[in-house]
Amino acid sequence: MEEEGRHVEYGTLAEQKDEAYFDDRPDADDDMEKGRIKFPTEKLYGRNKELQRFFEIHSLLVSQFLSRVIFLEGYSGTGKSTLVDSFVKQIPKTNSNHRMLYMSGKFDQIKTGDPFSAISQALNQFVLQAAKDFEHRELRLLNRRLAKVDIFAGSDHAKVLQDTIAPELGTLLKKGLATETSDPEIAERKSSAVIHDFNVIKFAFTNFIAALTTDVQPLTLFIDDLQWADDASLALLLGLLTDMSVNHLLFIGAYRPNEVDKEHELRNMMREVEKARGPEVVFHMEIFNLAPDSIAEFIADSIDKTPEEVGFVAEAVYKKTLGNIFFVKQALEELVRKNALYYDVMTFQWQFGDVTRVELEKYLSEDVLQMVQSKMQALPEELQKALVVAAYTKNSIDLELLAALLEAESVDVEFQNLKDLMNMAFVEGLMLRSGRWKSSNTTFYEFAHDRIREAACASVPYGKDRDNLLLRIAKVLLSKAKSGEDEWMLFTAVRHLNSLPHQLTDQMPLSEQNLTVGKIAFSKGAFHEALYFLQAGVDRLDRISCWEDHYELSLELKTYLAETENFLGNDDNALCVIENILQNAKTLVEKSRAHYCYIEATTKKNSSNYELACNTAVEVMSFYNIQIPCFPSKTQMNREKVMLKVALRGRSLMCMAKFPVATDEFQIAQMKLAALTLIYASYSKRSTLLVMVGHRMLRIALGNKTITIYLPMLLVSLGAQLRERGKYKEAFMFANAAISLMDRFPAEKGLEFIKTKMAMYGSLFCLRVSFRDAIESYLDLNKSLYSQGETELGLASGMLAMFAFLNSSLPLNALFEPKLLLLEEMSSNRAREIFVVIFSLLRQCLYNLQGGDKSSPHPSVVNGAAFNEEEALAMCEGPPRKMNFRDISTIRLLLAVIFDDEQSMEQMLERLNEYPVHDLAVARQHVRMTYTGFASLIMARKSVNIHAKWAKISTKFFQKLSRFGSPNAQPVYACMKALSKFNQAAFDEAIHVCGNPGLLNLSALMNERCGLMLLEEYNCGKRSEPIHETYLKHAVWLYHDWGATGKVMQMQNRFNFLVDAMKEKAPSLLSAIRRKAAKLGVPPPTQAGSSATDDYGDRLALSNA
Repeated sequence: MEEEGRHVEYGTLAEQKDEAYFDDRPDADDDMEKGRIKFPTEKLYGRNKELQRFFEIHSLLVSQFLSRVIFLEGYSGTGKSTLVDSFVKQIPKTNSNHRMLYMSGKFDQIKTGDPFSAISQALNQFVLQAAKDFEHRELRLLNRRLAKVDIFAGSDHAKVLQDTIAPELGTLLKKGLATETSDPEIAERKSSAVIHDFNVIKFAFTNFIAALTTDVQPLTLFIDDLQWADDASLALLLGLLTDMSVNHLLFIGAYRPNEVDKEHELRNMMREVEKARGPEVVFHMEIFNLAPDSIAEFIADSIDKTPEEVGFVAEAVYKKTLGNIFFVKQALEELVRKNALYYDVMTFQWQFGDVTRVELEKYLSEDVLQMVQSKMQALPEELQKALVVAAYTKNSIDLELLAALLEAESVDVEFQNLKDLMNMAFVEGLMLRSGRWKSSNTTFYEFAHDRIREAACASVPYGKDRDNLLLRIAKVLLSKAKSGEDEWMLFTAVRHLNSLPHQLTDQMPLSEQNLTVGKIAFSKGAFHEALYFLQAGVDRLDRISCWEDHYELSLELKTYLAETENFLGNDDNALCVIENILQNAKTLVEKSRAHYCYIEATTKKNSSNYELACNTAVEVMSFYNIQIPCFPSKTQMNREKVMLKVALRGRSLMCMAKFPVATDEFQIAQMKLAALTLIYASYSKRSTLLVMVGHRMLRIALGNKTITIYLPMLLVSLGAQLRERGKYKEAFMFANAAISLMDRFPAEKGLEFIKTKMAMYGSLFCLRVSFRDAIESYLDLNKSLYSQGETELGLASGMLAMFAFLNSSLPLNALFEPKLLLLEEMSSNRAREIFVVIFSLLRQCLYNLQGGDKSSPHPSVVNGAAFNEEEALAMCEGPPRKMNFRDISTIRLLLAVIFDDEQSMEQMLERLNEYPVHDLAVARQHVRMTYTGFASLIMARKSVNIHAKWAKISTKFFQKLSRFGSPNAQPVYACMKALSKFNQAAFDEAIHVCGNPGLLNLSALMNERCGLMLLEEYNCGKRSEPIHETYLKHAVWLYHDWGATGKVMQMQNRFNFLVDAMKEKAPSLLSAIRRKAAKLGVPPPTQAGSSATDDYGDRLALSNA
């Protein structure tokens, strides 16, 4: 690369802005003649120990494929960025087999208020340099990896990144691939509308970094001056560094410890990273000022002398600078300006004036800012002014903007002359050329050090002069800011205006401008920044007359302010603002957002008291003409139900699918408020209130003859309540109505829509849909929720998919383990222990069924390669532990039934006895109720069954579902009838019912149980022929087809005649018969091993005849 920055393989090492004494000046060779010191460019002084530590950490990154984090602390001027600079330049030499990607960014000391500024700088520089330097094949590979995480040209996540962090991303995405991806699966995902929610931004950013890094292309991400980072950036970095899916990343974060106290957000972020990653991954390094010997060596190399020759100068300089390398450079230049150090053109050597060490010390200022200001005062007046106005903008500035700022200062300078002046600042070491990182190929100038920028700012004293300067700068920035582009100009301008006395600014426009930037910050999740601007906007309005004079502005400002305070957990502040809104807003619609905040803030203030939340929500609903008692009586419930029937007038709920979408804001506010009430009613288990609110809102919707996006969730909530009470027909009616209404919002693919879909699929969908058909839907929901940043719900949908897989009796060796491993990794990466437990539990269940080295010593115990029950339960406390205990007991009960372990059945039934029948997740409830019923019925035949209650409950549960027509319940109910009646005919019927949907596990279990029953009768002399062998052989074959080879081995060890059973098995007994049947037009067969099989064989023989 021919630019001023230095090239690193597959990335750009930009000029560092902090403590950098490397010099790329084009005229550096002429320094001796010009009387300027040429500071060393390639040598690093006094940092060998720290540099070696960096190399050791990087070698761990390369060898162990695990990300590493370095938090580097040091005072200003100690050489933090110079150390990183030297390290990055030497990496290609030390690791020739690995190509390092590199990106860096720096936060500004003078806050522009622009969220993600340093991260944005790093990403934009990288993507533009990569688009320029990468070979075509490498671009294709990179874009392919990005496409796998939904980042490709035109995708929603690419748009999120471009709108919020990396505007230049499109350049990279369009360079390697076509504008539209050719992958149909990926292309299909483009239709969803992803909003700019902070969770979505974090998800997309983390996926982008994860896709960049590979084992042969590790990434080093350096972020400087973290002490000035905004809260949104710290949260974004926290999400990245705690995500275990991000490997091959070396993150280096530099900060100044004197500006970061114990309560600083950066300290909290570092603690969270170390807690998640551990001390073996997170390293803390501290660097100090250089030692006197290193300073002497640096000075000697700078003026081409030996350390001994500069001893007294080094001593004087060290005493003033204490070894701070930036201060040392300024001190040497100060000595040159005062002629205490000069270049002798006669001898072509640097010489010291006839001064003593004490006199040298007097030449040096006590303050480094004075040294820098002294240097600036020797510059042309136009350049001094340019440096001052540049200091009050973003850290990097282009000549076009600088010219506009100077014009506002009445400085008349031509563009070429301005360019020459900035080059002079570059030669003097005051500014750096940051390269052309924008697609416009504009050269940007940056201050070489924060102290230089401080000196430029300090050259204009506080008071009227500075206020007027900031006012002029703000006006230029506001005029230059484009919609959606250069947001930093808007942020910086408004921040400058906020710092001015009220009499200098027009309060009305400034409040509007604060509202604009506050909303931008709010949309990006930068809530602290949003709070600053929104509060400033409110403060600029007259507290008494603001509502009268500026009603709409006051309403929007204070509503956003209340929501921001609520998001930040400042409940008292939020409630104070809400009270002001409710007192002054004119209509209920205008108060609605404040009412939502009021309910949430009141709830959080009282330790998430959901009972109080319900009561508060009911109180607020009364303002919207919805009068509902907090605790409805049975009479009131019945009256509401009758009134709903009257409102329907004999129609079904499906009639609402023909209603138009509501546009009336009052109706929308009513429905949204009702949806919030339903959530809290569900949390507090106030089912009567939930049903009452649901019925009332349906009645209101029928009366209005309109629908809203909140209505489907209301229907799903009512359907879930009916399902809990066993009213499956009515529940599914509500589910169908919800589906029809959701179809009315084809363009709505946001979070509210996906959450409704998740609720419906989790609680109602499988009432009439087989689990086998539901698996793909659950996995699609997993992807959609993850893309919206909803980690918990995404993992929950993945869990439902795996329970549905278990219920479907699909072969265990085909898809189950890879999916479980993926979901377990996703849970671990997001530190969701409760889901880690579930997925590793299911994986251990799989290993136990399969047998082998990974299985538990005892098949009914889950302590093996993937899972340890004691350790898993120790990971969680409270309700999560109780849920995990239930799931562990359920899976152990399943294994106990399959492996015929009566002792474990008894223990697990006892453990599950306290849990209610209902479970919001249908797939998980199905597993528990199935094997609770099986175990209870099996134990009933052995002794007095203390769990007869559960046998009755389970049988009745599946009986009602079967009568309703549930395809999932009918086979289970047939099995329970067989275990209850305990005769061959009942078992044959169960085998027949289980065989049609291909439920291998239940077919195998029924064959086994029937075989054991017949064996007992044979041993007692009740049967003369060993027909039990046929059933047991079929059981072995079916268990084998299912993938439960551990169970096959158990049966073969128990019965000698089964040892060679697999040799007797046809390629698939049932499939061979079915193929012949298809040719003859005979209906499908019953399951092998049933008495009906003989009848079927007879019919087949007749057909052949």
